[in-house]
Amino acid sequence: SRDADEWEHAYQEQMTQIRATGMYTVVPRPSGERVISTKLAFRTSRDKYGNIVKFKVRWCARDFEPTDRPTHTELLSYENMRVLHAIIVDKDMEYQLTDIKNFYRNTPTGDRKILVELPEGEPKMDSNGNKQCALLGFYLEGLKESGYEAVEHFAQHLEKYSFERLQKAKGVF
Repeated sequence: SRDADEWEHAYQEQMTQIRATGMYTVVPRPSGERVISTKLAFRTSRDKYGNIVKFKVRWCARDFEPTDRPTHTELLSYENMRVLHAIIVDKDMEYQLTDIKNFYRNTPTGDRKILVELPEGEPKMDSNGNKQCALLGFYLEGLKESGYEAVEHFAQHLEKYSFERLQKAKGVF
């Protein structure tokens, strides 16, 4: 493609960020354990005239397994956000939103063992020909529990400062 250099730069930028944060550790791929597939998602940002201003590449999980935990859409539903915005306007309050991509990536997996495929460009085999995968140290976009775990992690910090969670909107404090 004519934008190949821009996409390559965006990919390298993404991988540099992932490596710098220690998002995962390369481990031998265990037999019999679930390893979640991953993909690279490609997106562009455009200015008001429709010109491409940024090329974005994100490494995402492809987690299709059902979960009993609430997802990010249940935590911050459209209806909840509309009510929250109405309260903010009515009370002349200020609010701050967080960038969701960094929200997940700043949430440690703790003692949870989450194995995913290595991102493209990483060797899938070690020098002896054994398969490898990634053991996540932080949550990855696309994992079903990422939204829930990120909100729970964030809640621990907010509760230290006496913030209280709304009962009907678990992602709002």
